[in-house]
Amino acid sequence: MEYRAAIEGVKAAPSLGATEIELRMDSQLAVRQITGVYKVKNETLKPLHAEVLELLKALDWHAVAHIPTRE
Repeated sequence: MEYRAAIEGVKAAPSLGATEIELRMDSQLAVRQITGVYKVKNETLKPLHAEVLELLKALDWHAVAHIPTRE
């Protein structure tokens, strides 16, 4: 699941000495939800979305980008 991978990646950043990250995801929906373009309607995703946002707030800087998958 995209949100769980994002959470683990953002959690790992400080232990690696990072205070700034660029979170790259192949899920355009998740990127748009995290950046606030779309609302999270799925009740299962709401707590995961909130956790990602809290983790990102703890960093000095962050960006979230959509990276399309190759076919």
